[in-house]
Amino acid sequence: MSLSAERRFVFCCLGICLAAPACAQTFTGSSLSHKSSGSGSGNWTLSENGYVGTYITLAAPGQVTLTVDAAGTTSDAIAPHMNVAVADTQAGFDVTSGFDDYEHTFDLPAGTYFVRTEFNNDVPTSNRQLTIGSLNVSGATVSNTTNQNSNNSNALAAADTYIENFRKGPAQLALSGVAPGSEVHVKLKQHAFRFGTAVGGTFVGGGGNPYDVNTYLNNSDYSDFLLEHFNTITPGNAGKWAYNEGTRDNVTMEAVDRLLDYAATNSLNVRMHNLIWGDSQQPTWVNTLLNSANSGNATAKNDLRGEISERIDYYIGDNNPATTDDRAQHLAELDLLNEHDHQPKYWNVYGSTGIADVFSEAASAVAAAGADTKLYLNEYNVLQFGADDYGNWYRRDVDEIASNGGAVGGIGVQYYPFSVGGSNAHSPARIEQIFQNFSVTGLPISLTEFGVQLNNGTTVGQAATYLEDTMRMVFGTPAATTFVTWGFWANDVWSQAPLAALMDANWNMTLPGEVYEQLMAEWDTDLTLPVGPDGTIDFSGFFGKYEVTVDGQTFDLDLTKDQSLYSLVVAPGDYNGDGFVDAGDYTIWRNSVGSTDDLRADGNGDRMIDEADYAIWKSYFGTSYGSGSGQATATVPEPTSGVLLLLAGISVCRFRIRTRRSRREH
Repeated sequence: MSLSAERRFVFCCLGICLAAPACAQTFTGSSLSHKSSGSGSGNWTLSENGYVGTYITLAAPGQVTLTVDAAGTTSDAIAPHMNVAVADTQAGFDVTSGFDDYEHTFDLPAGTYFVRTEFNNDVPTSNRQLTIGSLNVSGATVSNTTNQNSNNSNALAAADTYIENFRKGPAQLALSGVAPGSEVHVKLKQHAFRFGTAVGGTFVGGGGNPYDVNTYLNNSDYSDFLLEHFNTITPGNAGKWAYNEGTRDNVTMEAVDRLLDYAATNSLNVRMHNLIWGDSQQPTWVNTLLNSANSGNATAKNDLRGEISERIDYYIGDNNPATTDDRAQHLAELDLLNEHDHQPKYWNVYGSTGIADVFSEAASAVAAAGADTKLYLNEYNVLQFGADDYGNWYRRDVDEIASNGGAVGGIGVQYYPFSVGGSNAHSPARIEQIFQNFSVTGLPISLTEFGVQLNNGTTVGQAATYLEDTMRMVFGTPAATTFVTWGFWANDVWSQAPLAALMDANWNMTLPGEVYEQLMAEWDTDLTLPVGPDGTIDFSGFFGKYEVTVDGQTFDLDLTKDQSLYSLVVAPGDYNGDGFVDAGDYTIWRNSVGSTDDLRADGNGDRMIDEADYAIWKSYFGTSYGSGSGQATATVPEPTSGVLLLLAGISVCRFRIRTRRSRREH
């Protein structure tokens, strides 16, 4: 006997969802568990950029319809903008005056998600406000609780759901010139996400000195571990002003360049640290100017600003207009202003407008270098001991710089937790609510420094838990791009935060090191698959750079988000994969011409069997490839670029890899 609609509604209101697709729950704006700022009773009004939100869970893949009853007010002609965000999908609305329903249906895999209803276009020059009357959820159960322990579990579950379904994706690889049934080994070599470590040293020498970069890079124990476990490096001290220009106009970037060369040689990303930083680790002459400018000396202020421009020139460029190898070409991210809140002298002297000008000048230098380096603020006491549980103090500074035209490219967060009780305790839930708030800016988020402090008797076991939680939360945050541990060897970590070192001084693995390796093993893709009758293999893998091995040859493959179809031509014209281009291959082409499913005869890698593939068979007719002849490496071109062609061995083995974009909602 079926329940009436009225009885279903009663059960749903009690939180008992008897049939998820038919079950809807409605929550007033003020009753939602997460509210970054604002006020209200019943309705909730966001008077600045921020969000309200809660957690939902799907027991099975399905559709979830979210309906927000909202109203907007503004003192100019631009309506408040609202996004409803779940995982990688955002549904955007311009919200007019008077309450109305704004609805979007999301197709989601099973798991736990955070629903963020955000207000993201407030500006100082207009009094815009967004009022959330209610959120209605249909198709999922809701965990709308303020209990921190419950939300710690929810946060980690949501992170795991995101990692499993959105840090990886489906791929179909078509292999022409490979016999069906052949085994293909597909192995992830490097994550697209940046997992990094700081590297010590401030000068380049013969090694042996703890301040010598070569003490680390020339140490095989150190270098081997680094290359096996990380894809990104950060100069721990080498990039600080004190070590680049200790004497005015005498630039010493040798240690930085040694690290950049090492990264380029080993295909590593670089996170640069840092352009300017209060009065810490700056040259004496810079601090003299900065202190004088803080006291109101206009001449010192202007003089220092000129020196910042000179530093931008050599730090992002190479201080030589005659050369083109600018340093920014090697940099994924750069901390432009470090710890501005805790050491606010630059902010005090130049204000947000002046800081915005520095960001814009640096962005122009990046563009002139032909680079895409993201310029970051970087701060600590954000996830623990912050001014509020949502990091609003930090987000407001980012918004203020941006509203003044500053080219802020990312938000950097340092995290050095230790054991403490109360509201400052380490908490995945707090990380979630702060990262969700930072996501409202639309900027990437990087965990730029991680270590665990010795304070309050913190144990190595706690350090391992903090590391695991934080890595999961960062990798499981859609806007996050980078996680950097501040050193991994006990002899090269911050002395106040040594507990999360992955290796002890004698190169023994620590408990945090074991946790790190377990996570990286969990987030790995290493598969051996048979080629199907249609000449393809299908798999799901983490996004990044892959090594594909087939018939004794090895190829490179870039598995990227929003692309799922790939092609690899191993032996042009050999459509049955027997090592010879002959009449049998023509038969396969003839029987599959016009197909986009049977791709054995796809001789040019465009995932369609046509006359072009016949022309390839004809031009290679009579070719004998043998077994595993030649070694070749290919990369997947961007969809707008040409096809890479490489000759390998006397058999003139050619190959191509192409990609085709698959549709995905954003």
